[in-house]
Amino acid sequence: PEVQALRLMPRMRAVAAIIAHQGERWDGSGYPAGLAGDAVPLESRMLSLIAEFQRRVAEARHGQDVDNMAVLGEVLSTCQAEAGEQWDPKLVEILGLMVMGLQQGMSLPTIPTKITLGSGLLNPDVADQNSVFPASSALQPR
Repeated sequence: PEVQALRLMPRMRAVAAIIAHQGERWDGSGYPAGLAGDAVPLESRMLSLIAEFQRRVAEARHGQDVDNMAVLGEVLSTCQAEAGEQWDPKLVEILGLMVMGLQQGMSLPTIPTKITLGSGLLNPDVADQNSVFPASSALQPR
């Protein structure tokens, strides 16, 4: 029902499609359409993998004093075991590179979320014009 409401707003149709297909699996056994492989929108594959990775990490950490880097490695291992069935193998490989970087001391920059009202929501140029945050072009690595 919530996704249907998003589809009624022209600028939110892409978001609705991403959300709707996050239950698809790489092997085609997911929902709602049973799409497989590259037929699943890339953004949906990314959202699904990252959301589940974050959920599993949070679950492993919940109420426990654990080594964060070890937890990342363990959760990554479960995702790697599911690559080719549940997850896009290339995305799992990229996630593995990010986890390896974090384990070796890499830090990820924090980029503030830009929220605007009206039609600029999904248009970075419009959002940048109305934002108190730096323009997205200013956040590019040099």
